[in-house]
Formats: sequence, structure tokens, C-alpha cells
Amino acid sequence: MSQNVTGQSAGSLAHRVHSIGLHNRTAKLAVNSQTENLVDYLKAYPSISNQDACGVAVLATLDRRPTHNILTKALIMLSRMDHRGATGEDPKTSDGVGIMTEIPHDLLKTEFVDLPKPGNYGVGSLFLPKSRGENIIHWKESLSLICFKEGFRVVGWRNLATNEDVLGEIAESTSPQFVQFIVEADNEEVLECLEHSLYILRKSIESSFISFREKPYVVSLSSRNIIYKGLMLSENLQKFYLDLQNPAYKTRYAIVHQSFPQIQNQSGDSPNL
Repeated sequence: MSQNVTGQSAGSLAHRVHSIGLHNRTAKLAVNSQTENLVDYLKAYPSISNQDACGVAVLATLDRRPTHNILTKALIMLSRMDHRGATGEDPKTSDGVGIMTEIPHDLLKTEFVDLPKPGNYGVGSLFLPKSRGENIIHWKESLSLICFKEGFRVVGWRNLATNEDVLGEIAESTSPQFVQFIVEADNEEVLECLEHSLYILRKSIESSFISFREKPYVVSLSSRNIIYKGLMLSENLQKFYLDLQNPAYKTRYAIVHQSFPQIQNQSGDSPNL
């Protein structure tokens, strides 16, 4: 057995042990004969194995042409993965669903006439704390200043159109402001490494508000991809975000995700996805 195990990762062996049900004393001795790291992994495995049960699906075109049909079919796939999640006392609040696509340039072009060509700008999706209107303005001003410091200029802001009627009571009670912002490089150096520069911008935003009790949450920030997600049922994601119903939203690919309900580990903390 030791010869066959040599070179395997701790993760792959853990899955092997878990799947074939080696629970007898001989099996334990066999596992313990491997590395100490493997033993530690197996001890921790029951508390993290629930992460393997999320539902994920990918859909892409073969001709590389963006279409709304890809988005529609991906959302249908997501709606058929509700068995991968669960609800609690509130039947309309889930553990989380989401979709990632390429940036819908045609959709954004309807709102921003001077939008740079695809690949020359970035789009950030944010959850902002719900507060009075003047505080939302303050958030935008603060974020614009961070963008400027990192070599970006804010092209514009979008307050996403949403339908909160589809949310459960728990999700609605904690629902943030759903905002997107568009940035373009302020110099050639940033433009040449745009995706990397946007990653640095994201980290700068997160670190700038790390001590705040209420802070912006960066859902996505990229020149390629964009994410829509929330704590609604899988079938209600497109009902909540009206962008996803717009025929101008076209993409060449989509990745959908239904979060498996998280359990509490021994420390009482909810494990991360």
C-alpha cells in the first residue's frame, strides 16, 4: 500500500479513504503509517468535507460569440441545482447562489456612451452597507479616491435594479446596496497590466476599510469577469437582478454556483467556502 500511496496528495488520499469507508483498525494503522500531515488532514476532514458538496455548472459557446442564450441556459442549470443547497426556518433564504460571466459590454454601453472598448476597462461589483443617501455618496467618494491613488479613473456608477420581493425575511433584513462601478486606467503602465492592477485595487479597497464595523464588500473587480450573487433561492437569482433578464446581457461563458449549507465546526465558527 505504501508504494501505491507514494506521490499522492493528502487530499486525494483522504477522499479515497473517505469514499471506501476504511474505518477498521487495520485501515487506521495503514493511514497512520503515512505522513503526519496526512493524519492531521484526516482529523480535520470531517469539518471541511461539506465544502465538496456545492453545485457548480459551466456553459460556454463553441464559436466564441457572446449570446444571451448562454446566460439563459446557465440560469436554468442553476435553478435545477437547488437540491445542492437548503433552506432553514426562512424558506426563501438560501445559503447562497451566484453566477460569473464575462463583462456584458453591450449592456453597459446602453448606459455609458463613452465606455472604453472591451478589455480596456474594469467593472467592480460592490455590496455597500445600507444607510442614508448621503452616506452612499460618501462611500462613492472614498472609493473614487482609492481608485485615483491606484492609477484609475472612475468612469461611472450603477445602482443595480433589483426585485427584493423574491428575498426571504432573513436575506432582506441584511440586504446591502447593490452597486457597480467602472474604472479605466489613468496611465499606460496600469493599462498594460490591467487585470493585475485591478487585483491590487481590490486589495487596496479591502484594506482601507478593514477597521470599519460596516464596510464595502467587493464581489468582483475585473476587466474580464463579473459576478452576481446573493442569499436567494437558485430560481430567484435572475428574478432579483434585473440585469440578468436584459437581452442586451450577452456572454460567451457562464459559471453558476449553488452553495452547500455550511455546518458548524468544533470551534463554533462556520467554515469558509
